[in-house]
Amino acid sequence: MDGSHKLSVVHHLGSERSREDSGVGAVEGVPMHERDYTVRIQASSRTRLILQRAVELAGGFRLLADAAGGPCDLLMMELGDDPEKEFQRVGALQTSGDAGEIFLTSESCASDILINAMRAGAREFFPQPINDQEVRQALLKFRGRNEGGKPGPAPEKNGKIIAALGAKGGVGTTTVAVNLAASLAGLEGAASAVLMDLNPHLGEVPLFLNAKPVFDWMEIGSDISRLDSTYLMSVVLKHSSGLHVLSSPATPLDGHTPPPVAVGAVLTLLRKLFDFVVIDGGRSFFDDLSKVILKAADTLLLVANPTLPCVINLTRLIDAFQALGYPPDEGIEIVFNRSTQDAGISLAQAEEALRRKVSWLLPNDYRTATNAINNGTPLSAVARSSELNAKIAHMAAAFAGKAAQKSKRGLFFGRL
Repeated sequence: MDGSHKLSVVHHLGSERSREDSGVGAVEGVPMHERDYTVRIQASSRTRLILQRAVELAGGFRLLADAAGGPCDLLMMELGDDPEKEFQRVGALQTSGDAGEIFLTSESCASDILINAMRAGAREFFPQPINDQEVRQALLKFRGRNEGGKPGPAPEKNGKIIAALGAKGGVGTTTVAVNLAASLAGLEGAASAVLMDLNPHLGEVPLFLNAKPVFDWMEIGSDISRLDSTYLMSVVLKHSSGLHVLSSPATPLDGHTPPPVAVGAVLTLLRKLFDFVVIDGGRSFFDDLSKVILKAADTLLLVANPTLPCVINLTRLIDAFQALGYPPDEGIEIVFNRSTQDAGISLAQAEEALRRKVSWLLPNDYRTATNAINNGTPLSAVARSSELNAKIAHMAAAFAGKAAQKSKRGLFFGRL
């Protein structure tokens, strides 16, 4: 697993109802925010000391003796030699309401441990060695959730969704999506970007970034009742480049996809969390999943090579979009990848056939692109001075400029 990825599992459980049913977290006549929350720690002596110190420094919590038993607002538990049995216990505690929320920690950060922790209902997962600052932050979030006060949610963004779809297979759609997203994430001004691999047929984004995600959008979209910003940010992988990644399933879906409303909900939440959401949509256009992409995207990048078959496909696709009524014509931009002076069809001929301008021309630099793919790194990391990287960086800057202009206009009219 990429060491830069924060290993925390967050699961919104609707625990308020459980507290009401069990009496946990309520003291008659005393509002929740005017009392300390009870915490029980079940861990080895060394781990207990770290967790106990974090609880004491966070303030607003009261430690209970582990041996006393009984309900508590928060259980902090270390997984031992039999995690399967302990996950069953976590689930039982959630069902009974004896623990309002559960935080887990373990020496093992294997993917099956993380996935089972999430499924069991753990709200947070702390890898070891434990970072006490992360524990304190989790405790403050716990208090904020239960008091309805600070720390409140971060201000919502109005991020732009950019979807890259290929006119046909093998035109370099993933290369464009990965490197555009990485360039957006690397822009000055701390722009945030997430790359969502929505190619349902063996998406390759993790290979391009040498990343090993634990979760994918299929796992997240299978139950949107638990979907919130804290949960989503905890399962999205953060790449060392600063780019966030939400990958596709590692095996073909074979038609078993979450309902479109689930994918739409994930995209809507990503838009609120990031300045830019870049989608690698592969080359499917008219199935239910693709229609979600087409409706959600602010900009649709149709990636093609300057060849006659690609141009013919593009004209057919644009005609089909017009018949569908979406995406809007002004939101469609054409990217000619692997463009050369002696391409199979000239730029003028292509634009005449398409009845529109080609928005972006990316040079044919097969060696540089392949080297980046084989190294599992963005072009900006291994070929910053290349013309190909410069063109994609220019594309990213243009998108950032458009977003900034729209933001400034909105602010101006808002003040009026």
